[in-house]
Amino acid sequence: MTVYNVNLALVRETRTLDAGRTGTATLRFMDVPSAINPRTVHLKSLTAPGALTVLEQNYEYDLISPEKLLEKYVGRPVEIVEQAEDLTTRSVPATLLSVNGAPVYRIGDRIVLNQTGKIMLPEVPADLVSRPTLVWTVEAAKAGRQEVEASYLTDGMNWSADYVAVVDARTRRPT
Repeated sequence: MTVYNVNLALVRETRTLDAGRTGTATLRFMDVPSAINPRTVHLKSLTAPGALTVLEQNYEYDLISPEKLLEKYVGRPVEIVEQAEDLTTRSVPATLLSVNGAPVYRIGDRIVLNQTGKIMLPEVPADLVSRPTLVWTVEAAKAGRQEVEASYLTDGMNWSADYVAVVDARTRRPT
């Protein structure tokens, strides 16, 4: 990593990725900085230079959050679990219609606002990720694991240095 004094760093990272078989494969590079500049990303194989061709590159940064999850479920069925005073629960099937300001549901033939209860979702949508991830579609001429190097610029890095000098009292020179 090379850190510059303008809130910028050049990162070169080596990882082992598995292309699986020869042909088209998808490689996922997780745990990259959230401030990465995706236009600067470069990937190359160190194991077999020329045997890995990048066909497509994407930066997935749509991170999981309650708001994002609800946005992805607009127009889809959800389950609302309500708890009664006697601590029993009941499940209410609903369709999430909107999340602008507060969730709006269709329950049966009614439109419901301010519905109490916990919203249960069947799964995390595939286009949401828990950590920023680089995803490549590659053409692999060599099957299996390869050492690859990814390089990219990222913001949010800075450095500073403090210097200490010790002076000899007799000669008044640094030691």
